[in-house]
Amino acid sequence: MTEGWLRRLIQMGVHYAWFHTYRVVGPNPHPELALRPEQVLKVRRFVVAMLSKLPIGIIDAYWDDKGEALCPMATGVSHHISPYGDIEPCPIIQFAKETIHDNPRHLRHI
Repeated sequence: MTEGWLRRLIQMGVHYAWFHTYRVVGPNPHPELALRPEQVLKVRRFVVAMLSKLPIGIIDAYWDDKGEALCPMATGVSHHISPYGDIEPCPIIQFAKETIHDNPRHLRHI
């Protein structure tokens, strides 16, 4: 993501953008794909700079207001309702055990 891309989103009427970086998770993780610490710092500085400069909300799901790394699911901050009605605690890694439907026909599990 660049400032130019954010400006284009704003021109198109976008009000917010999600910003995600790969976290090493799952049964077959690939740590070589994760950002190095200096790259993480560069990303954080970019997000903070753009938040203070441009009229767009940038959701950085992996950091709290003090700059500490976190998982929104672990803190109860984030939930997502999928198009199927599944209640997913993480919009990034989609899994569910609950649904908004009274009589669900299916519930997607990973």
